[in-house]
Amino acid sequence: MTEYVVELSAADAEPELVGGKAAGLARLSRAGFAVPPGFVVTVAAYRVFAGEALPSRIGELLRPVPPGDPVALNAAAARIREAVVSTPIPQALAGSIVAAYRRLGTTAHAAGRRGSGPLPVAVRSSTTAEDSAELSFAGQHDSFLNVRGEAALLDAVRRCWASRWTARALSYAAHQGGTATPRDAGVAPAILVQEFVPARAAGVLFTRAPLTGADDEMLVNAVWGLGETVVGGQATPDSIVTDKATGRTKKVLVACKDTMAVPAASGTRLAPVPRRRRRSAVLDQEQAAELTRLGVAVEQHQGAAQDIEWAILDDGRVVILQTRPITRGPARSPAAPDRGLPPVPGDDDWPVQGTGRSHDFDIWTRANVGELWPDPVSPLVASVAPEIITSAVRHSFRSLREPFLDEISWARRIHGRIYYNEGALVHLLEHKLGLPPGLMDRARGNSGFTQPRESRVHPWRLLRHLPTLARLATRQRGTARELRALIPRIDRWVAEFDVRSHDGLTDAELWAAAQLWLTRTSDAMKLQNDMSGVSLTAIATLERLTTRWFGRPEVTYRLIGGLSGIRSAELGAALSRIAHAIREAGLVQEVLGADAVTALSRLRELPAAEPVLRLLDEFLHRHGYRCANESEWLHPRWRDAPELVVELLAGYLTPGKDDLAMSAALQQRHRAEALAWANARLGPVRRRIFRSVLSRAHDSIRLRDNGKDAAIKASYPARQIAVHFGRLWAGRGWLSAANDVFFLTVDDIVRVIRQGSPGAAGLDLVELVRLRRQAFTAWFDIEAPDVVGADGSPLSPSSSVRDASPGAVRPGGRPLTGIAASAGSVQGTARIVLDPRAAARIQRGEILVTRSTDVGWTAVFPLLGGLISEIGGQLSHSAILAREYGLPAVVNVPGATKLIKEGQLVRLDGLTGQIHLLEGSPAVTSSAPGPGEDR
Repeated sequence: MTEYVVELSAADAEPELVGGKAAGLARLSRAGFAVPPGFVVTVAAYRVFAGEALPSRIGELLRPVPPGDPVALNAAAARIREAVVSTPIPQALAGSIVAAYRRLGTTAHAAGRRGSGPLPVAVRSSTTAEDSAELSFAGQHDSFLNVRGEAALLDAVRRCWASRWTARALSYAAHQGGTATPRDAGVAPAILVQEFVPARAAGVLFTRAPLTGADDEMLVNAVWGLGETVVGGQATPDSIVTDKATGRTKKVLVACKDTMAVPAASGTRLAPVPRRRRRSAVLDQEQAAELTRLGVAVEQHQGAAQDIEWAILDDGRVVILQTRPITRGPARSPAAPDRGLPPVPGDDDWPVQGTGRSHDFDIWTRANVGELWPDPVSPLVASVAPEIITSAVRHSFRSLREPFLDEISWARRIHGRIYYNEGALVHLLEHKLGLPPGLMDRARGNSGFTQPRESRVHPWRLLRHLPTLARLATRQRGTARELRALIPRIDRWVAEFDVRSHDGLTDAELWAAAQLWLTRTSDAMKLQNDMSGVSLTAIATLERLTTRWFGRPEVTYRLIGGLSGIRSAELGAALSRIAHAIREAGLVQEVLGADAVTALSRLRELPAAEPVLRLLDEFLHRHGYRCANESEWLHPRWRDAPELVVELLAGYLTPGKDDLAMSAALQQRHRAEALAWANARLGPVRRRIFRSVLSRAHDSIRLRDNGKDAAIKASYPARQIAVHFGRLWAGRGWLSAANDVFFLTVDDIVRVIRQGSPGAAGLDLVELVRLRRQAFTAWFDIEAPDVVGADGSPLSPSSSVRDASPGAVRPGGRPLTGIAASAGSVQGTARIVLDPRAAARIQRGEILVTRSTDVGWTAVFPLLGGLISEIGGQLSHSAILAREYGLPAVVNVPGATKLIKEGQLVRLDGLTGQIHLLEGSPAVTSSAPGPGEDR
């Protein structure tokens, strides 16, 4: 039965017999590369097992499954796996496998590679369609490490065969044009059995830069312990970029590696990395150079760029665990227009969609991300943002070991704007974890499409995933520590960037610097996204306590208002101090009597303005990396255009405005009074519980918002480098103006850098930018739907929640409903403003009705009586600042800017989330009851 088991180094170990993975290792082994010895249970062996031991059962189980039915597919796959695992391997075949295992153990013992006891082996699948240049099937079949003993080996072989029949593998095969026929040779599994390598360090080496495709660089990912944490996404690896020709290290990003995989008595386990090694580089420069040389040799031998899994033993030897060609993505076809998308002029054919593929459960919404990107986005931002968002969400759910997560795209550009995959989040919470699908609605906002969401828990799903939820909770506790440490590091890095000149750097060196900052931005967003989950839990717990123990949920908003240390909330106080200095110097008319550029020029000429300019410089040093609509890089930062800050000051110089410091002190007093009120009604035990929950809520809210600030700050150098590119390329005649660079995608920039010029890359950048500006401008005149279905069709909000037809919203009629964000009620005149630059017409005490707010609206908040926004949740910028300023606020009210009329009298309740349209003349009344007052 030698055709059923072959030695790994055998001459006949070819792909059609042993699969792609084993064949690649066999070629390396025969060429003398360091590959752990082993053998292969061949494709022919699987056919014997499937044909003799499982006659026609697999086909019968699959035949009734209708195409595209994921529920039926899952059920059928589960039945097949159970049948495969429970069926004995035919005796002759099992004997052949055991005999090969014994020979491997004898050889290892003779060579001194093992002591007494069964030989530990790694058992992996190796299909005939695997590890080709077109398809990798990486991660689609199970692997088993540190398998010991004959019975355990046979069981692992059956389980590898069974993993051929997971729903994810079937879906992957179908998606890639494969087959689900059990005896088909197109995707037939062989099983690779090798000596198990107890690695000191391990990782992945790409012999061609995977993101840029640069052939002169290699990327090395490295972790402590076994490499499965890299492949499985359980640890963030160090990233080292090396020069392919010299082996010289060009860039190193050392990650915080808290967890590593280590051998257990049987199998593997996750263990904490010793504290002293967590922030230490896994590889030194010589080891990185050795891996580079190894990569070059493997690539030359295999004849194509390779993705290599490697390991370093305790004695320093490097071994190759796996190699495969770097897969080519699917051929790009002309983008089919989404349904409902109107034609736009110019060039709009750059659909940077993020990673992942479409699913039936996808629902694309502007909830949450609409606050960051309220308008159409430039090509450069659209080619960066979806990847960062997707990376952050995958990081947050990394404990949920579902390979399908890697297939989900979490953000896309649709209708010229960034959309978020709310449908995938609901699917994940409800169908995968058994949690209420509306769990995150109040904190992050939602589309309104699926409200009211089911609030019940699915107990069996929840129980099945308790270990996963426990891992999520455990990692969340470490998130605050990591984020608290990262924020000052970003401050330091940006300070270093500010004093460093980039003149004289080559385009490739500049791009490497930009990539470093994009990585840092992504790292901050990962932790900030994690912190959103912590904040959600903390606020929800606090609100449950205030409801259960006091019957007063509105106390929650008093208790979390007036917090110190929130950077975005510091903006108002800082602007207020500058305005106060302007008044003290008698320079109000100098500022209000001219345009902002002229006003700033006059201030710089006047000796009396020295205190004002000193405060302005301090403001720009601390907050100058921000601006209105700051997530769109087209807009200059305040440091680049300080006259924008002068425009903000106009609102603070309005006669009759209360001092902001008094407002902040008032909010802090309200919080202290609410805490005293709550403490007086609690016994010692409940008081300790309550204070602990409250402290966690304060810390998580503060850290979440400051984490967002840190991510924006980390993106500032990336934007500045892009501007530098724009100036350089405009000077060479490649672009017409410096800010044309924002109308290029990352792919465009990489192509030009790699080829040396736009002409060599086949690009006419001037014409390309001209056409893209046409499309970009056109999207501003096209109203985008709030919700888009999986097929691209616009969807409408649920009529069971709110009727958005104008006829149904009239004075005295049905109230509009949103998410209560800041307690209190107010009655006043509605002012519809969509751009903070048009906010000068807001009169004191009016209620702002807008799409969303960001730091550009800071100057407006002291003037407002209340706030209504179409986008946002309880953790949105609008909600946090409303609480800091003591404004009643309702957010996430779809269509509010159209359903509420300019100058209309409205009453909003920031506790119930309701907005009543009133009849009669405008008048302003306000009520924000304390915890001890009656409503």
